[in-house]
Amino acid sequence: MKDVILQPHKTLRHCIEYVHEKAYETALEKAKKEGKTGVGQNAGIAIGSTEVFAWVIKHCLELKQKLGTDVIEFDGVKYADLHECCRMLKFPYRRVLAKIMNSDCSVQETLQNLKQKKERLFGTGDIENITLENGKCYENIKELCSDLRIREGTLYGYALRNECSITEAADYYAKREEVFQNVALKVGDQFYNDLRQCCEEQGIRYKDVYRRMVEKMVSAEDAVEYFLKRKDRKAKEKQFKRQTNFEPGVPKKVVIMGKEYPSKTSCYDDLKIQKKLVLKRMRDTNCSFEEAVIATYQARIEKEFHFHGEVYRSFVACCKAYGVAQEYIAIKAKREGITRQEAIEKILALRE
Repeated sequence: MKDVILQPHKTLRHCIEYVHEKAYETALEKAKKEGKTGVGQNAGIAIGSTEVFAWVIKHCLELKQKLGTDVIEFDGVKYADLHECCRMLKFPYRRVLAKIMNSDCSVQETLQNLKQKKERLFGTGDIENITLENGKCYENIKELCSDLRIREGTLYGYALRNECSITEAADYYAKREEVFQNVALKVGDQFYNDLRQCCEEQGIRYKDVYRRMVEKMVSAEDAVEYFLKRKDRKAKEKQFKRQTNFEPGVPKKVVIMGKEYPSKTSCYDDLKIQKKLVLKRMRDTNCSFEEAVIATYQARIEKEFHFHGEVYRSFVACCKAYGVAQEYIAIKAKREGITRQEAIEKILALRE
């Protein structure tokens, strides 16, 4: 199994996608046997580890057969494998691999198509004398990438994905670099004008900070603070494990609001909260486990709806239990200036 799976061209993402496809096919086949037309949205199926490993081995064998194990020869030049070929030709390796896996094209056809596209966009000769919008000039790609602190493959990959010229791709990275270089932020007692330098000195990844700024639309200072808090929390967790001789798999006692629980699972069950909501709050706010549990519990209490001496998980759950339209109840309560409980009482009285 080791010789089949542990290969340089294997990627976990493709393997997981293949397993998901096989699991869906199995669930669909089971549903058809039961007379159903398809698999429900929240349907689940239990699959043994032996069958999953069989799928993984089958996937790896198919990939090995498609890519081959011999030396790759392209345009009269021999390469040790596909990875070396892509590196030498400055092709995005993951894109080439995905194209081979998701289409009927062979390795040679995929490389040839990518070469033609690259020649159409960039020409056949070496790219020299590159001038950007900010007025900077570079003699070649290597000098450009060195100044922008990016890899050549990254630059070519952006240009191929967006079907633009190398100059346009370089302008994109140059503008991004200028934006994050001219950031003024304070971390502790230190001031920085360069985000990359700040990340290097604080021991956090620049890519993670940049991604959070773009995805969450937050400032550079907030993004840096988020990852510094996460870094401190992980360091405290490691220190706690060393001090308490932490053993994996052994339930850990937790104390929430003065009450001790033998494990986190028993805490979730007793407070009637979901584990995924607690983990999401820890991830989003960088708070401790205790703070996340208390906040999730308080949110659940605030959402509870009391009616006729019973406690419902929410207003919507109560409306469903009595078979009334939640939108109509909410509008009626707001229009008449009464509580939602009183609005439900009126609707139920009209039915009698």
